[in-house]
Amino acid sequence: MTALPINIDCGENFGRYRLFDEQPITRLATLANVACGFHAGDYTSIITTLELMKNNGIKVGAHPSFPDLQGFGRRYMQMEFDDLVSCIFYQIATLKGLCESMGTKLNHVKAHGALYNASCVQEKEALAMVHAVKKVSADLTVLTMPDSVLEKICVAENLPVKRESFADRAYQTDLSLVDRNVAGAVITDPEQVKKQYEALCSGYVFDIHGNRHSMMSDTVCIHGDHPGLVEIGKMFF
Repeated sequence: MTALPINIDCGENFGRYRLFDEQPITRLATLANVACGFHAGDYTSIITTLELMKNNGIKVGAHPSFPDLQGFGRRYMQMEFDDLVSCIFYQIATLKGLCESMGTKLNHVKAHGALYNASCVQEKEALAMVHAVKKVSADLTVLTMPDSVLEKICVAENLPVKRESFADRAYQTDLSLVDRNVAGAVITDPEQVKKQYEALCSGYVFDIHGNRHSMMSDTVCIHGDHPGLVEIGKMFF
């Protein structure tokens, strides 16, 4: 088994609400996907997260979303194509500027929530992601699911891309993620998260019905708000 790098979504505290302790992330993550303020995060929490990741040598990526603070970016929004490109571009460019001002660099881009899911299967959102990334830098790596529409467009546009799988989410038989509103969509048991991570590192995953599927990925996501993140970190190290 070849251990795959772990990426973790973070920077999602907001205002007076400190929902997530991000210190455990530094034990696990190689890549950190930092919220840009459109689904979560504010200027203080984003800067604090960037400082934490920089001090721990973790590569930082932008984590853009539909403009949906109320819904934590998990609601699909029908947007005009040019507006969507500008929305994503604004978020990536802002985080890139913050990184450079703080003496680090932006490494990658991973969409959040509904924007992520839409860009995997719909050409409009996938193209908007690619256009926005290229407006910032064609050297940024895009994280997306294997065989997604976004992966195919990135390859066609010569954008670096990493295929992503999920250790803490259940899969459907078509290898899409189980909707979060369905029981069992999030794998809460830390031992099961580690077990799925190890399977993904070996190139396969079991769907929610117990069927085994081949899945080749370059990085594995564990969410920063996972309630068992501390326990998961202890299992890995």
